[in-house]
Amino acid sequence: MVTINLDLGCDMIKRADLAVIGDSAEILAALVAKVEQQRGGQRDAA
Repeated sequence: MVTINLDLGCDMIKRADLAVIGDSAEILAALVAKVEQQRGGQRDAA
């Protein structure tokens, strides 16, 4: 389980296989940018 949360002490963070502490909107935007960079700027239709 992967979780993104601002609260380091929340139960979801404690149970996660991978936990990222931060703002989910910012983290997801950065992940999308990295994926697009790897794909050469192309996006899927989905």
